[in-house]
This record gives sequence, C-alpha cells and structure tokens, in this order.
Amino acid sequence: MLDAYEKLVGILERTPFAFPLAVDSVVGSLGYRWARVRSYIVLYTVNEADEMIVIERVEHESRNWRVLLG
Repeated sequence: MLDAYEKLVGILERTPFAFPLAVDSVVGSLGYRWARVRSYIVLYTVNEADEMIVIERVEHESRNWRVLLG
C-alpha cells in the first residue's frame, strides 16, 4: 500500500493536475481533486501560488466522503 501512495506522490510532484476535480459538483467547486489508490480515495488541492500540493483526506471508497467534507 505504501508503494502505491509513494507512486501517487511522485505523480503529483511532476503533474499536480493529472487527476480530475472531484465529480461531486460541491466538492469539485471547492477545488478538490481526487485520485484512487487501491480502494481509497485521496482528495487533494493544488496551491499554485505556493507551488504546493495538499493531501486533504484519504478515505476508504465505501465511506460517504462527500458528506465528510461538509
């Protein structure tokens, strides 16, 4: 599992916009992007001004992560 997360971080370091905005319109409008690592959803934002990626949440796909952000 750790190898999969390290691979994701490497991708985000090179191409922060590689993954789409969250499908949910409210979550996407907040600027959250998402990637899947096995059965987990990784929600992150891109701070272009500071050239920083912030991993906001890692949630199992079975959880209602849209509600957790509200």
